[in-house]
Amino acid sequence: MSRASRSREAQAGPADAGFLVGMDAMRGPYTTSMGRLSETDRVHSVLRADIVHARIRPGVAISEQEAASRFGVSRTPVREAILRLSREGLVHVKPQRGTYASLISLKRLEESLFVRQAVEGRLLEAITGRSERRDLVTVLDSIAREQSFAARSGDLDVVLDADTRFHYALVAASGLTGLWSVVAQARDMDQRIRSIAVPELGSADAAVREHRSIVAAVDRGDAARARMLMESHLSRNLKLAKAIAARYPEYFEP
Repeated sequence: MSRASRSREAQAGPADAGFLVGMDAMRGPYTTSMGRLSETDRVHSVLRADIVHARIRPGVAISEQEAASRFGVSRTPVREAILRLSREGLVHVKPQRGTYASLISLKRLEESLFVRQAVEGRLLEAITGRSERRDLVTVLDSIAREQSFAARSGDLDVVLDADTRFHYALVAASGLTGLWSVVAQARDMDQRIRSIAVPELGSADAAVREHRSIVAAVDRGDAARARMLMESHLSRNLKLAKAIAARYPEYFEP
């Protein structure tokens, strides 16, 4: 378990315990001890995070040799990691020219948001009608407060991590945790957008307000409003993407 997870567990009440276990399961092997990973897994994990969190911006070249030196490995695991990233749509390999972080497609972003609205909106509506929603409210409120503090202090990594945990909590509370793989895949592109938009457009405060509104609707048991707020919250990512595209058209597919 990561240090951040241990810290959250120390502060959590009984209602949070199962959720925290689920969070570590959601993160998978990439956030456990790096010594347990193969070289390919390690390279893939770090490069993937760099792309999704926009530390490697869209269109930027990724050198196999530089990556091999960075990770202290041969070029073989780097090539294998890049192949995985290519299958995930995060890099584009141009034969004889090199590998580049994929450009963002507004069309694919819109498609991924449609999937998320359908899945997360319906799950939230179902959960809000249950008596055990109180446990979920406790978890979501704690995450929203953490995200709010991080937004005020300018800690982008915590803001984005809290966003992931907020949305995972909804899926975990439904008991249909297998759906997280669907949501997580759809999140990749809008996570790249948020990673650029939060520092560029100051969008973190709006996300925090929307999360708090969702929590309030769940707490009241207002299923229809909770679903509407979630769908509206997710649709804002497309607006952010268009604002970023106006500033950085080179990050986007023509």
